[in-house]
Amino acid sequence: RQTGNTWRFSEMYQGFFLQLPRTVGMMTFIFVSVDSVRRWTDGEALKHPATQFLTWGGSSMLGFWVIWPLETLKNQVQAGTTFESSTSPTLRQRIAYMGGPLGLYRGILPGSISVFMRNGTASIV
Repeated sequence: RQTGNTWRFSEMYQGFFLQLPRTVGMMTFIFVSVDSVRRWTDGEALKHPATQFLTWGGSSMLGFWVIWPLETLKNQVQAGTTFESSTSPTLRQRIAYMGGPLGLYRGILPGSISVFMRNGTASIV
């Protein structure tokens, strides 16, 4: 009721099928990256707070970059964005609406800073 919109049960999982691969892909990338760094450094990179911060923050940020296009598309679906008089636009129409493949990366800088700081800090607390 906060937005003044009506709510329907059938819309509860709107965007779920974009959310699932986004989350699985990002989490897999992060854990594989951190494990790779741990193996390459014989565990030294995760023994000191500064390198823990950089390892987890950097891995999280790179994972975020990989999934960012899915995040952008998921947000469009969940927001119910319509264009070209289509209530259910195709993936091609959505990408064209955003200005092509590079348009899917709009707004990545603030998200990158946020993800790096949050996950880097969480690893040393």
